[in-house]
Amino acid sequence: MNQEETREKELRMEFRTLLPHLESWGNEVDKTLKEILHEFILTKKVQIGPAFRVKDEDKYIEKVTARKAYNNPLIETSDKVGTRVVLLNTKDLVDVSDVLMNHDSWNITKDREWLKEVESNPSTFDYQSEHFVVTPKKETLLDIDFNALKCEIQIRTLLQHAYAEVSHDHVYKGAYKNDKPILRKLAKSMALMEATDDYFNQIFDLIGNPNNKENDLLKNLGILYKHIVPEKEVYYSQDLSDLYLPLFYNKPFNVGNLDGFVENNAQLKNWINRSNLLLFKHPIIIMLAYFLRNDQDYLCENWPSTRSQLEGLHLGLGYSFSDY
Repeated sequence: MNQEETREKELRMEFRTLLPHLESWGNEVDKTLKEILHEFILTKKVQIGPAFRVKDEDKYIEKVTARKAYNNPLIETSDKVGTRVVLLNTKDLVDVSDVLMNHDSWNITKDREWLKEVESNPSTFDYQSEHFVVTPKKETLLDIDFNALKCEIQIRTLLQHAYAEVSHDHVYKGAYKNDKPILRKLAKSMALMEATDDYFNQIFDLIGNPNNKENDLLKNLGILYKHIVPEKEVYYSQDLSDLYLPLFYNKPFNVGNLDGFVENNAQLKNWINRSNLLLFKHPIIIMLAYFLRNDQDYLCENWPSTRSQLEGLHLGLGYSFSDY
């Protein structure tokens, strides 16, 4: 066995020894990401959640022997284990990056910052992604050098992810990485994606405008719900909101009327607390109760859900359902 074969054998043994620790750390990083990004997941800003992967042994050996010379590859390489979070737009990316950097259960560095790359090369349209490297805190370790347990976290948007999948797997690492016409079309596609992302951000700004009447309604419903039934578990679901909001959109009313409605309906708290229906755990129930009290015919004629849910609403709020 020659010197190079001996070295590669040693590298493989070192990697295999570290492997279970890499898997454990990758799992812990995923768990932490799911916890600290819970609100982003809940509001569907996370499109693809974290799912760590450990680098293939042969790929690791190729990297540390053929691609670059390392003095201490176990310590110097940062992608032996990695995970990724894919978001909806670049504004979410900035917010998530801040959450990661401010979390204190790991040591974290930013390995790649796409916004600065764009600022430095404004005429270049290429791969975009935020790269972080996290290691455990020293006090959480047993006998493993924490510098060897580097996990790379990639944060990118759905559009950036689509570009990366095409460019990484089919162009830059394939037989076409020097094909100028392909590279030009790839750059044009990223330019188009950036423009699309700008439009998406403008759309989300309009959707999230606090002066938007639907947003104002949902905000007030949430406040009223916690006020009248503070002890009840709240179920927030955008899908459920979207199902019933057209009732308000097609026949809007002064949102301020809800305060008086709640104050003048002392039994509403008891009805909501008593029901076990999921619908009664969502603040939208107050709007439905308002329509049921003030415009029952409109509510029933335009009911967007199932008949059984309509019956459950009536009976749950003390109304007869025999006429519908």
